[in-house]
Amino acid sequence: TSSATSAAEEVEVAASAEVEAEEVGEGEEQAGEEPAEEESELVRPSAQRRQGKVVGFIDPSQFQTKPTRKSESRRLRSSDETAPEVMPTMGRSRRSAFVRGDAASRGQLTAQQLREREAGRFLRRGKPQTVDRGGKRPRTTAQEATTGSPHAGQSVKVEEPITIKKLADALSVNRNQVLKEAFKQLGFGSVNINSTVDPDTAVLLAHEFDVEIDVEREITAEEALITELQEKRESVDEGELAPRPPCVAFLGHVDHGKTTLIDTIRKTRITEGEAGGITQHIGAYQVTTQHGHTLTIVDTPGHAAFTAMRARGATAVDIVVLVVAADDGVKPQTEEALNHAKAANTPIVVALNKIDKPEANAEKVRGELAALGLTPEDWGGETAMLEVSALNGTGLEELLERVFLETEVLELRGHATGPAHGVVLEAEIQQGKGKVAHLLVQDGSLKPGDIILAGEGYGKVRSIHDDRGKVIKEAGPSKPIEVTGLNELPFVGDKFHQVDSLDKAQEVAEEVARKNRNLQLVERRTVSKENLFEAVAEDQKTTINLIIKADVQGSVEVLKHQLAEFAHEEVDVRVLHAGVGEVLESDIDLAATSDATVLAFHVNANNKARAAMDRHGVQMHYYEVLYELLDDVKKMMEGTLAPEISEEITGHAEIRRIFKSSKIGNIAGCFVLDGTVGRNDRIRLVRDGTVVHTGAIGTLRREKDDAKEVREGFECGIVLKDYNDIKENDVIETYKLVETKRTI
Repeated sequence: TSSATSAAEEVEVAASAEVEAEEVGEGEEQAGEEPAEEESELVRPSAQRRQGKVVGFIDPSQFQTKPTRKSESRRLRSSDETAPEVMPTMGRSRRSAFVRGDAASRGQLTAQQLREREAGRFLRRGKPQTVDRGGKRPRTTAQEATTGSPHAGQSVKVEEPITIKKLADALSVNRNQVLKEAFKQLGFGSVNINSTVDPDTAVLLAHEFDVEIDVEREITAEEALITELQEKRESVDEGELAPRPPCVAFLGHVDHGKTTLIDTIRKTRITEGEAGGITQHIGAYQVTTQHGHTLTIVDTPGHAAFTAMRARGATAVDIVVLVVAADDGVKPQTEEALNHAKAANTPIVVALNKIDKPEANAEKVRGELAALGLTPEDWGGETAMLEVSALNGTGLEELLERVFLETEVLELRGHATGPAHGVVLEAEIQQGKGKVAHLLVQDGSLKPGDIILAGEGYGKVRSIHDDRGKVIKEAGPSKPIEVTGLNELPFVGDKFHQVDSLDKAQEVAEEVARKNRNLQLVERRTVSKENLFEAVAEDQKTTINLIIKADVQGSVEVLKHQLAEFAHEEVDVRVLHAGVGEVLESDIDLAATSDATVLAFHVNANNKARAAMDRHGVQMHYYEVLYELLDDVKKMMEGTLAPEISEEITGHAEIRRIFKSSKIGNIAGCFVLDGTVGRNDRIRLVRDGTVVHTGAIGTLRREKDDAKEVREGFECGIVLKDYNDIKENDVIETYKLVETKRTI
């Protein structure tokens, strides 16, 4: 306070006389304004700060102090009686910087220039700074302190992917301000400065700053390649297009006879090679009817776990044959398959199978299908429903001809030559062949030596096999094939393309791999204020770690998807690793370090892996049928659950008399009202409707003999364990604790 007073005194002497001269010299006194009185009350800056007032540039004429030698000499040397403005709220060193009357007195600076120069001392990198009450500089600039954008009312461009940081830079707004608005819309903890937001959210955030944004989507190398290939195809003359065989998907419920139907059509025994008679993978076959019409049939599994594979089968084909057993009717998987076909906007033909069975009721099944939106042609609808029998071959030729007739309306055509493209139906590792991809060529022609790109895999085609395992030199449209030569296994449902350059294929494949890895990282949960308790509960769950190895990529995807749905509040299933091929020593080492169980589906372990299992004591379970694997995982989860404990009331006994014994205490002479009173039962002592004691029976006697139990209508003597405060008319309620095994 003393330093602030002395500094103010140094300034006020010169200011009191100089202000008057400046006002008279410049002639700027306003009419009606009374001059300041010389005896005005002194209001010190420290007092203003204590009062909570904001102090800015204050006219020195309001202060009255005694002149000092320093200020007096400076006043006498001044020829231009101008005085700088002073900021009393600042520190001593900065306040003294304002006492610069010498430069003004020599006529080098005017009063306005001096004010601008002194105000410039509070500029930082050319940006004005505000001063708080303590005289400290804030960290943000005046522009940053506002929520407005210099682009308000304008439109700016932003490229995807959009992060909070990139959006703030495009809006020229402080990043913290954009982050604050993101917190309001997305929730605290779910977003940070590097979080990616979708275009719709970015538009909403920009609207908060009155700015319109134009989202420019980044074109990936894969999209650029696909666009280039499409342009090449569109430039081909329409005359080069030729009719192609239709692709048909057989969909339906498990055990409704889909594979047996195809088995009869192909005159092979496909189902004999499938475990349990259930198709485990997607298979594609090409058949020819008696009239010489060629069709490609895609047989998709019918089990509920293969919903995703059925969906891919529906989108890869031109028409769907919905197989429904005439003796079983519509089932949940039948309805799912129908929904997949409708979502793909694919025509549907219904095959009412097992019509040869005595309990078959085709009309009932037609009614169930009509309730789902498939009205039979016999009822005036548009859906063809044919009665067939897979065992004796009844109606199969009529079914195939009807399917071919339905596809004629679609006018299916394709390029018999040129770059091929299609869809991946399956991928696996075969001994002696390596990585094998099952492809369905949808357009163009594929030959050995061609370079193909399929998901994360790329390479030159080494060999091509048809659906019967025969080596072929060329595969045209609608041809199901097996190819070798890819460096990585693609995912089921990935598109494959034939490209000209191996380097271009490598670039796109690496980009797809990076994108897939980023998606896996995004799936990691962020602990926020909203899900903090949920995250703590997740950490307290019992976790079952699994390592899955399967023979084909499709089975791996289905297993991961199905196990992810095994959600429970007390136990969690975590797949640490899932891959294609035999169980390796590295898989056993991972299982040993993470206390995981190895599940092998249609694959086995090599010698090194078996030795590692014996060494580490790791368990491996082998499965041939997928639903058996899923059932075992459920049993593992149920084994970790604590059983439910419930009470079972066994009987009630009323105390009629009390016998006192110096050795064993009070003996209750009871009459069993109902049920049975057992010696090992737990008891509740009820007095006037209130439970006064809970415990166990110490002694139970019938007359003079010990008894295990006493039934209703008999008398007995009961001694309660460690409790003697009993009275007549008390009721002893007996019960048992029953443990019930919990299920998923």
